[in-house]
Amino acid sequence: LCPKISSKRDHLHKMFSPSSSTSGWLSYARSKLATAMLACYLDRIEGIQAIAVHPGAVNTSLSSNISSRMRKILKTIHASRFLSRVEDAARNVVECVEKGHLPNTFRNNTDYNVVPKRISSEQNEINLMILSNEMIASAISHFCPNRILYS
Repeated sequence: LCPKISSKRDHLHKMFSPSSSTSGWLSYARSKLATAMLACYLDRIEGIQAIAVHPGAVNTSLSSNISSRMRKILKTIHASRFLSRVEDAARNVVECVEKGHLPNTFRNNTDYNVVPKRISSEQNEINLMILSNEMIASAISHFCPNRILYS
């Protein structure tokens, strides 16, 4: 279904492959990177408007898996000051849906920011789509990718 992953995409494969040394928090952060890349990719397709939303860092049960080393780092930089209330995070998502946006932007709390070039790079997005399809195809034998994403 997909071509073999070239060595140029090996770094993406390593980044998104689970390993015993990868915490749930790191996997979550990587999934947010993939979501932002997918939003940029979809936003380029005529008739589709997509935007990645960072509603704010909300203290949930997901953060209970953060390593002790990372907890010390977050405590040192007083990361709790960046936490949002669940209600504020939900409001940010709703406002993003209700309002338009400029291409290559994302919503971060109440502000719109420019997406870094590494994330908005069309080639990186294509590489991620190919890798995603290969990973899904290896897990689901009857997987057929949606061709709209490749037109």
